[in-house]
Amino acid sequence: MSVAHSIFQKICPACASIISVTTECCECGYAFASHQGEGSSDNSLEATLRDEELYENYLAARSAQAHEAARTALSEFALLPDDTRKAADAELAQEVAKSLEADLNEQRAKIRALQAALPKRPEPIPSLPVAAPVAAKPQPIAVDQEIKPAPASMVSISASVTADKPVAAPPSMPPVAVVSPVIEAEPVRKPVTKPDSIPTSPLISAARAASVLESIKQAKARERADRFAQMAPQEEPETKSNTGSVPPPAFRAEQSARAQQAISNIKALDEKCCPNCTSSVPNNTTRCRCGYAFVADSNNLPTLTLCTGDFSALRDSLNLNLRRT
Repeated sequence: MSVAHSIFQKICPACASIISVTTECCECGYAFASHQGEGSSDNSLEATLRDEELYENYLAARSAQAHEAARTALSEFALLPDDTRKAADAELAQEVAKSLEADLNEQRAKIRALQAALPKRPEPIPSLPVAAPVAAKPQPIAVDQEIKPAPASMVSISASVTADKPVAAPPSMPPVAVVSPVIEAEPVRKPVTKPDSIPTSPLISAARAASVLESIKQAKARERADRFAQMAPQEEPETKSNTGSVPPPAFRAEQSARAQQAISNIKALDEKCCPNCTSSVPNNTTRCRCGYAFVADSNNLPTLTLCTGDFSALRDSLNLNLRRT
């Protein structure tokens, strides 16, 4: 299983956690310099010292646990001095605590030896104090200074130069027309007043009254006609004589013949022929009077399908037999 990580990270082989590339020792205690086999002897000594210090921390924790267990066992043995099992547990706890204490002292001696073997690192040279820059004092600027007049010789020279060479006047620029935006005045809208009443001519009012009166008259006439139609007695429909509906004898004879033919066809469909005695029996008969037993669903045989070649061969053989006869 591969774990995707950045090129600026690496995986600790001990705890499989992802840490930075520049990390020399993982949080779990794994030292990369001691397992890579590269670097100077100082780096290897520092890696060994880190490993030994990690083991010292482990022994210190185990020693503290062993001393606590020994004190607990002694307190329980003091409550029950006659119990041999409690006495054995207390003695074993004390031995374990002493053994771990001896291992811890030995480990601390080894660490002191490694620290003495390591070369001393050069102390950093203290940097000289840098003085803070001092801000320059502002200098007063003399504003009110007397303007000295130019000497007379310079004035006469400039006057003679200007007198010898005529000075051309600068060309006059055409006047620039300033266009101001024209603001159109909005027309004043007069309020529209609604007239109090619409004047109507007498001819229009008379025509409207005549049309309304005509519609009222037509409605009353329709209502009167509907009332008379409801009050009038309903006439009974005339009964036609049946003398003209009697068919002629020839038509009746033809219809009778057709009915007999239909009845005979229905009987033929409801009957089947016995292959043994050629007698007609009902279609649902399973055994004839002669003893022949009909096969169930014999009249529902599947249709015979032939391919084109077989059909052509059968047709040719039938035609040949017909020619011979």
